[in-house]
Amino acid sequence: PYCLQFDVATCIVLYNMGMVLQRGMVPSSHKSLERALMLYSLAGRLLWEKIGSLRIRCDKQTSQLYMAILNNTGYLLHELGLCDWSRLFFARLKEFLNSLTPSLTQDEQKERDEFHLNVILFHRDMTAASAA
Repeated sequence: PYCLQFDVATCIVLYNMGMVLQRGMVPSSHKSLERALMLYSLAGRLLWEKIGSLRIRCDKQTSQLYMAILNNTGYLLHELGLCDWSRLFFARLKEFLNSLTPSLTQDEQKERDEFHLNVILFHRDMTAASAA
């Protein structure tokens, strides 16, 4: 339906605006990172509430967008020094990844593996030694 497409498009715009702020494509500051965090939060909440978890999981593009939102939010929280919150978002990403049906293509599996790697790197005690 048209309204769902509009909601997804809105989420994409919010996500992209967050990326611009996070990646430093504008003068970067603590405030710009906080704004990026707010934009990711809005995008994730809109996607979850308007599209719904079942539709997100069943559609490749919306599931990729949702995983990217969780991933970037977790990473951004880590950058801001909020490690407990960061681990929470990576735990959510892990749960979401585990709830998906098996990948249909190698490219899709590769992308999921990259998200799994971020979960492994960030969803652990920050005092733990990294893998060699």
